[in-house]
Amino acid sequence: MRSVREETSTALLGVIADLSDELAKSLDQQAAVWHMRSEYDRGYVAALEGTADVLRGRSRRAAQRIGELHAAAPAGTGEGP
Repeated sequence: MRSVREETSTALLGVIADLSDELAKSLDQQAAVWHMRSEYDRGYVAALEGTADVLRGRSRRAAQRIGELHAAAPAGTGEGP
């Protein structure tokens, strides 16, 4: 049986992954808009794209950690995914 801490960690990592994905998508869209609007402000576009890349990395790491937590759960308890 998984502990409350493991359940909470899994839930929080899932939220982090989902929010990071959504923020990354939003920043990608904003970067595309700024790119079309102003060729002169490439620094802002690069910053948005860089932040989106960081968020995607966090999302991947959170998803990986969720997988690790599920893999570490005892087999046959009905507590796994």
